[in-house]
Amino acid sequence: MALLGVVLGLALLSLVAVSVVWSGTRELQMAAYHRDAVQALHVAEAGLERAISLLETRPGWRETITNDYRGPGGQPRINDPFDFGTHLGAYRVTFSQPAPDTVLVRSAGTVARAARAVQGLVGLEPPEAVRYVLFSDVSLYVAGDAASLTGDVFVNGDLTNRARVEVDGSVYLTGRLVNVGKRARVEASGGVFEGVAPVTRPLPPLGWYEALATTVLDGDRELVDPVLADEVLVVRGDLTIRGTYGGRGTIVVTGQVVVSRDLLRGDPADGLALIGLQDLVVAPGRRVEALLYVYGEAHLGARVSLDGALVAAAAYWPTRLEATHAVPPPAALPPGLPGLRAVLLEWQEVPP
Repeated sequence: MALLGVVLGLALLSLVAVSVVWSGTRELQMAAYHRDAVQALHVAEAGLERAISLLETRPGWRETITNDYRGPGGQPRINDPFDFGTHLGAYRVTFSQPAPDTVLVRSAGTVARAARAVQGLVGLEPPEAVRYVLFSDVSLYVAGDAASLTGDVFVNGDLTNRARVEVDGSVYLTGRLVNVGKRARVEASGGVFEGVAPVTRPLPPLGWYEALATTVLDGDRELVDPVLADEVLVVRGDLTIRGTYGGRGTIVVTGQVVVSRDLLRGDPADGLALIGLQDLVVAPGRRVEALLYVYGEAHLGARVSLDGALVAAAAYWPTRLEATHAVPPPAALPPGLPGLRAVLLEWQEVPP
């Protein structure tokens, strides 16, 4: 009888021990899952942050990205100077575009068996200078024949005018308007505003562009009918360009930019940004369909027609200039434009 009692006691103790072990193991598993779930949320947020930094340099990016982004050669699959990954787990980020100036980003993070996802609406704000058909870093002196501009004009300084300038838009001056001569006048449908706050353009170092570039070319170059695939091309030297371009992209030139003949889009969806660190020259009588963004002076020949925008330290033309502001919406801008901002408007956690 005593032996039976001992056996029953040992059995009861075994049951209690198993129950305690099972309960402890279960609690450890729950604690581990909770830890992994918290880390998975952080991983998803890291994917969202990476997407925002990517959109600031490539607003047209719509491909899925993950933190396993290394190619066969060990190099990043995309060139992003603000790129970063995470070693906690894995994320997968997808993009969609609900409006011309917003991108919907969904980032799913996983750590072990835990999965969390977040979704953010990112607003894209174009660089301030490209909002205008003509932007000048310093005072502008118009001494040639008449000019017809469709879009707003911004001048950091005074506008001294000796011609007839027609603007289908507004004129903003940090200084004042000075008309010289009886025939000189500025007719702006939106009015002329003097004494506005100045706008300063950012000037990234060359290394910033080279980090973004898919191709870097040394020496002077001539490009005819270039084809770009949402990429940045850097030319270390002077560039002469002409013809019909295809695709969307940005060409950064350390030397002088010369548009020798017409420079036209191959398709209405195509877009080209020419960023010059020195002067720009456009041959007389040419039509240019591009965003011209130079840190030197822009010298335009007689009767140049521009469909895009001109941003320069100063601009000069001898006879009639026709320019129409035709810059695509922010989500379709070429990559690598300095000053473009991606702002997280709202975000929420969503089912993974």
